[in-house]
Amino acid sequence: MLKLIMAGMIVITLIGISRNDNIICNVSANHVNPEDFCFQTILIITNDGTVALTNKPVRVEINAASMIASNQLDSRGWDLTPIQGSFINNVDYWGQGLSSQTAAYWFNIDSLFAGESRQINIFSGGASQRADNGFIFNGYTDPITAPDSVSLSMSGGNNAVWDFIFDIRDLTPRNQVLVSKWSSNQGYIIQLGDASPNLIFTFQLNASNCTFIMNTTGKQQWRVEYAAAAGNDVFLFKDDVLVNSCDTDEATIIDTTDALLIGDNSALVDRELDDVYIHRITIFNSSQGDVLKANFGANDIEELTFSSTTFTGTIDDNGSNNNNMTYSFIEDQANISVALSAVELSTLSNFPSIPDNPNELFASGPFDQNFLIVQPTVPSGIIKNNILDPLDAGAALGGFNPDGAKVALALAVGLGLAFLVFSIAPIPPLAVLAFCTPIAITALAGWHNPIWALTVVIGAPLIWFGTTKMAETSVST
Repeated sequence: MLKLIMAGMIVITLIGISRNDNIICNVSANHVNPEDFCFQTILIITNDGTVALTNKPVRVEINAASMIASNQLDSRGWDLTPIQGSFINNVDYWGQGLSSQTAAYWFNIDSLFAGESRQINIFSGGASQRADNGFIFNGYTDPITAPDSVSLSMSGGNNAVWDFIFDIRDLTPRNQVLVSKWSSNQGYIIQLGDASPNLIFTFQLNASNCTFIMNTTGKQQWRVEYAAAAGNDVFLFKDDVLVNSCDTDEATIIDTTDALLIGDNSALVDRELDDVYIHRITIFNSSQGDVLKANFGANDIEELTFSSTTFTGTIDDNGSNNNNMTYSFIEDQANISVALSAVELSTLSNFPSIPDNPNELFASGPFDQNFLIVQPTVPSGIIKNNILDPLDAGAALGGFNPDGAKVALALAVGLGLAFLVFSIAPIPPLAVLAFCTPIAITALAGWHNPIWALTVVIGAPLIWFGTTKMAETSVST
């Protein structure tokens, strides 16, 4: 029986030793714990004013060029993941200018009292990217604009395709415009409806009108196709599935000469577009080909001018017509200060992976104060200086996750203690306790993810119990 117990403990130890997340840089795609990423940067945002801030975009300059060159950030910026409090509280953001040492990122803070500071953990690194960037609207006063041009005009074409990817974060019914090329009931407009969580697609072709009212839930791809033909000629697809169609009885499209606007608040709206990500807008027609290909990635957006209140920039058209779009908005950054740490290994973080704030338990809001205070790693000491820091550096250079190296060390020490204890007092439960003690202590000290300690503390007694029952059964038979 003792041999079986020890064999089980050795298996657990070997699992920890063999854990290899290939830190440079191909980590877990789960993205639910700090060790699922290679690196972290700490952002502190402080409200230096006397008035509380609500739903406030905050501009932060990040050395994206250096991070990409150092393999700390994906070349598209897709793996950058800012969180507040825990991994269920992702912070909305959009980035731009990844080739810059001062790339302007905007982080949306739900609330910040006067004199209060918030910490955002920005995780990055890994080939298993999280998601594309997108441009989030947070109540900006001006729309994104693509001035009308010959190539943007749809006139004369006998078929066309409009392709959109929207992520509606707030499904509260409200009358807000997402995309429009519309004037005097001519052209097309896509808007949120004020009756229920829905999108309203209106395409006015000459004197005919096609209107689709569709339910929407979060991030979805929508595609509208026009093909001049007898019968239905306008078709609506959701996530590549045909969901509606309409007959305009028109042979060609007569398009308005107005600019293409995204987030227009000039008419038909309750307020400025907010809590909506725009991920892609592609327009094609038979006479011009790819009219517009806007992906809204961080590499496609570039800030041109900025002050403490007004910000302008461009959004690239990746098609052949160079219908680049422009943005301009007012977002006062006075009385807001930011501090950004150096990039470090995420395993140096004591970020908890267990529920640590009221939001995780009661869904009361993403920025509630933590009630489980996790103490930071001791900055210096014999064990840290001579064991932990060399483990971090050696594991990183060898392509291993330092978190796994620390787990392996704790398991190896536990295995040695178990043999020692059993040789002194041959009591299996006591040996199991000795095996579990180092990994429990190291988890509490913040050396690694507590889930490893939980696995061992549960698994080792189960191995002992199972092998005991197996031995009893063997003896009785």
